[in-house]
Amino acid sequence: MASLAQIRVRTVRGYAEAIDTLLATPQPQGTLRDMVAWDGNWVLDDPTSDEAAAAWLRDLAALIRSTLDETT
Repeated sequence: MASLAQIRVRTVRGYAEAIDTLLATPQPQGTLRDMVAWDGNWVLDDPTSDEAAAAWLRDLAALIRSTLDETT
């Protein structure tokens, strides 16, 4: 992600903003957990929990922003 952030700052920033938008918009039950499991290829401690998935996504957005801060 750091190498991508060096050349595509706007794109990488858009990833964090998209996560923020997703989390700010009510989603049908199971949407977040499925996104994390299938699209993120990540197994949560509680794979049935949208709340755990939301926390994982918030952490991912924070990681993206931290990477941007370090590379730009």
